[in-house]
Amino acid sequence: MFTVTRKSTLKNGNARVWIEGKDLIKFGIKRNDRFDRQILAEGQIILKFNPNGKYKVSGKGDNNPIIDLTGSYLNPFLLGSKFYNVSFIKASELPETNQDVIAIKRSA
Repeated sequence: MFTVTRKSTLKNGNARVWIEGKDLIKFGIKRNDRFDRQILAEGQIILKFNPNGKYKVSGKGDNNPIIDLTGSYLNPFLLGSKFYNVSFIKASELPETNQDVIAIKRSA
């Protein structure tokens, strides 16, 4: 597992999560990989990677995968926060799942 901190930004007045490039590559994520999104009551957003996921990793070429999340559903978690943490967790580190996971949480 590894965690990075990102600066919070807005798009059209809504909170935005932008994850790209080297961190996704290090985690083994490529353009066109698929994931599902889950919003937890504890203020976390979980991205679970699987071949049948509803959402798709975008990007230009194989060296720049991008996950761009934006919308009012993020506002309760991220508005008013200057930073958010992105934790990359392999399935082997989570005994209760067989999926790689990215956990996004508001930072202090």
